[in-house]
Amino acid sequence: MNNKKSGDVRLLSERADYRNWWIGDTSAEIGTQIASMAFTLLTYAVTRDVVIAGLVGAMRSLVNFVAMFYGGYVVDSRNQRTLLRLYGISLCVVYGSLTVLIVAGALNTALLFGFAALSGVVGGTFGSLTNAMLPQILHGSELTRGLSLNDTRDAAVGTVAAPVGAAFYGLASAVPFLINALCSLGLLWSAATIKTPLHGEPGAGEVDSRAGGRGDEGSAPEARDGGELADTAGGDVPDKSADPNDDAGKQQDSAPETFFIRLVRGATWVGKHPDIRAILLVLIVFNLGSAISITAVELQLQADNNPSWVIGITFSVFSMGAILGGMLSNRWQTILPGMRVVKAELFVQLVCLVVMATTRVWWIIAILFFFTNLLIIAMNSYLGAYQMLRTPRDILGRVSTVFRMGVGLAPILGSTLAGFALEYLGWSSTQLICAVITLIALVVAIAAPGLRGLPATREFDSVKQAE
Repeated sequence: MNNKKSGDVRLLSERADYRNWWIGDTSAEIGTQIASMAFTLLTYAVTRDVVIAGLVGAMRSLVNFVAMFYGGYVVDSRNQRTLLRLYGISLCVVYGSLTVLIVAGALNTALLFGFAALSGVVGGTFGSLTNAMLPQILHGSELTRGLSLNDTRDAAVGTVAAPVGAAFYGLASAVPFLINALCSLGLLWSAATIKTPLHGEPGAGEVDSRAGGRGDEGSAPEARDGGELADTAGGDVPDKSADPNDDAGKQQDSAPETFFIRLVRGATWVGKHPDIRAILLVLIVFNLGSAISITAVELQLQADNNPSWVIGITFSVFSMGAILGGMLSNRWQTILPGMRVVKAELFVQLVCLVVMATTRVWWIIAILFFFTNLLIIAMNSYLGAYQMLRTPRDILGRVSTVFRMGVGLAPILGSTLAGFALEYLGWSSTQLICAVITLIALVVAIAAPGLRGLPATREFDSVKQAE
């Protein structure tokens, strides 16, 4: 197929539904990233207390984390097009209301906590939705290309969003949140223009001839903000054309304990399958080592009294590695087929961390950062697409939640450990610890039985769902 040879960006012209999905998802991502930096500035400006400002952020993260538990089940058991509309409307209302409060000068600490809780509920409930929709739109090797493009976009947005958000906040504190409210309307546009039947609609789950006769078969989770999957306990909804709302309702009415089993089925499915379980372990361990190293770099550069522009350039180079690597992702996966691209990324990071332990020169660290990121999007998109293709769609949201929570905890734990490691062990030992953690991930990638013989991207059309 020609699209296998073309760049990932060609998907936007080749697949109208993917383009419509991508526009809405990108719009929401831009708005969220711009508002994220501005919200940090806003909390301190309102509270004038770093402790209270930190508690507001903690409230938001905690509620988001708790909402994930039920959010994955909601995504799996309701009409996803309707959920997409609710997601867009909810973001628009929450951030639109915040904008009005700021303009009216009525925002106070209590309202900030309320906003933090509301935004956490919205993010946790709908956070896995767009990723759960993606494998219904892209199939086989297309899915890998789509994930590469999404991750490259996220790296680019993340690079420019912080300074742009801060600049808009300086212009007027309400502007970043107004932008986010308006950007969320892109999700409504996607809901209106995507033609593919989505989960919960008539025709969803029927064979798609474009996917080589596999259609729905082969959708599963992803490893993108962290890695997300679908969950299949083998026959959760045997008739995939049935109304999931009716099924969910009957299960809840018949036995509350059955609802709990369905709620945690994502975790039980992951534990049941060695390949998916090993992928989750690799991602968690890899992200833990990365998080400790990245946080340690930021803290050490500040402790060494480097000017702020040095820190900015260092992390800009870090992001440039991900962006360039994302643009070359399809080529990397051709040169390094199958698990080779994963092992290569882990090995490169291992070497760079060992070298980093020998120096605190900022420009050398920046160059090493660049190389650690060159293969990361190729690795994540490969593992994410494989996960999606192995996992039945009817529980995609719940497995996606398992990966979001597992991979998402790694940076939290890593950020906490980095400060202690620097304080009591020093720079070199901290980076060597990160190298050891990365080595563990590499050993799992090499030795785990479930990861042996995984197909190359070009063979993804033949990947079968697990039971």
